[in-house]
Amino acid sequence: MKKGPLVDFSLSVEQQDLARTLEAMLTRLGGLDACRTAVEEDPSAAEPLWNGLAEMGLISLAVDESVGGAGLLPIELCLVHEALGRHLAPVPFLPTLLAARALSRCRPDAVRDELLGQVLDGGLRLAEFVGTDAVSSTVEVGRDVDGRLVASGGVDAVWSAATIDGVLLVADVDGGPRLLHVAVDRERSRPQPQALDVSRLAGRVEFDAAPAHELVPEDGLASLREELRSLGRLLLAAEQLGVASASIDSGAQWARERHQFGRPIGSFQAIKHRLVNAYNDMTSAWTLVYLAAWSLATGARSTADDVEEALVAANDAAMNAAGSALQVHGGIGFTWEHRSHLYLRRARANSQVHGRRSAHLEHIATRVLGQES
Repeated sequence: MKKGPLVDFSLSVEQQDLARTLEAMLTRLGGLDACRTAVEEDPSAAEPLWNGLAEMGLISLAVDESVGGAGLLPIELCLVHEALGRHLAPVPFLPTLLAARALSRCRPDAVRDELLGQVLDGGLRLAEFVGTDAVSSTVEVGRDVDGRLVASGGVDAVWSAATIDGVLLVADVDGGPRLLHVAVDRERSRPQPQALDVSRLAGRVEFDAAPAHELVPEDGLASLREELRSLGRLLLAAEQLGVASASIDSGAQWARERHQFGRPIGSFQAIKHRLVNAYNDMTSAWTLVYLAAWSLATGARSTADDVEEALVAANDAAMNAAGSALQVHGGIGFTWEHRSHLYLRRARANSQVHGRRSAHLEHIATRVLGQES
């Protein structure tokens, strides 16, 4: 993929086949219609999509071959999440995938091996709160009468809270931070339909002396957290590309179909310039996202910096594209029945997962100015 000092961003035949296959599956399973049905009527409408992702073995793309995966393949994972963002997939694929990566990087034991096997088969859906700062401080860990770890409390902002089987988080155990898997009782999960991103039905997961199992990262907890932070940011940025792409396509189609004063509204400069600017932002972000994926795939030292820059660009592109599409659609874009607000909600919610935009920009500026001095 590398040509001298430059990077060739053309995808391989296998990567193009993966993208086409996944796009065809998502379209066949209803795409956005499945998302609407799962959110508004029946959460089980998302089951065929989850089963399809599992049957394709996509979670294995984040797991090393030594433990039954396909090896960490960041570019392929970006293609997957770009497609999932384009269709607003209402499944907890990203947190489950990150949890699988975390499990694969821990010392083997009977519980870890069983968890990892079930995750790779699609039998378990996990929420991962290791590589972000969004860990609830209400989780308390103690021991039952037999000395086994149990957790009480809860975690907020869990994607697809009603379908989560377990949570990976860092909590204090015997005076120090430990990585734990905590089993979830779905009856104690509370999705929040009023949440910003209604397509994911995030909510609070609560524990009441729930069984917990300590996991031991092979390279240390700090190293694992940094690895998951970079991978999580990269894949969320890729999802934002999908959100931006779908929004621009929707806006452009409406601009061709909708006529005003006897002309398609796409012929007016205010409309065409807005869509073109959104498209330019998206393509620029695409370059940064796949450069960051290439950095992660090759183990480049600049990976964390590349990922942070890609995340900021992709968040901006998604917000701009989704907002522009809603404006282009006019009054109909603000209705509940239209798709525009769903993409804008997803773009906004995603942009808040890994911290404030201003903090990222300040960090990037400090690094760039430091290099120039």
